[in-house]
Amino acid sequence: MSKVLIIVAVIIGVLGTLLPGLPGTPIILIAGIIYGWLNGFQVISLQLVFWLVVLSLVAEFLEYIISGFSAKRFGGSKYSILGLLIGALIGAIILGPLGILAGMFLGSIIVELILGKEVNSAVKTGIGAIIGAIGGSIFSFLISLLMAGLLLSRVFY
Repeated sequence: MSKVLIIVAVIIGVLGTLLPGLPGTPIILIAGIIYGWLNGFQVISLQLVFWLVVLSLVAEFLEYIISGFSAKRFGGSKYSILGLLIGALIGAIILGPLGILAGMFLGSIIVELILGKEVNSAVKTGIGAIIGAIGGSIFSFLISLLMAGLLLSRVFY
């Protein structure tokens, strides 16, 4: 039964990386820790848990850094990154996971408009934020596949 639960958790974690803001890699990490604990860390070693932690942190870090870098690359100010993060939070509260992208887009645009940028320039920054969020999700997805492979290879080996 515990093998079925870890498969479900890993699938949810991998799919969770495809929507910005969802904790996909932490779900895989937690599943690995719980499975390891339930089996006395005989199947899932503490060394594997360490590497799952490292990979999860890298994935989460990259997801946010790439979004901010992309917004900046498309002409956004350092404050547009703050707008992006606040917008993502508000979007998630109002519209759920899909609201994160809309919030990032609108948050970065609003901040740029407040700072006196022209509408076209502000929209360009918003587009950069979305491109970055999608790029970050792709990196997170790839790392989640690595984590899933490491975890499931131990469980089913």
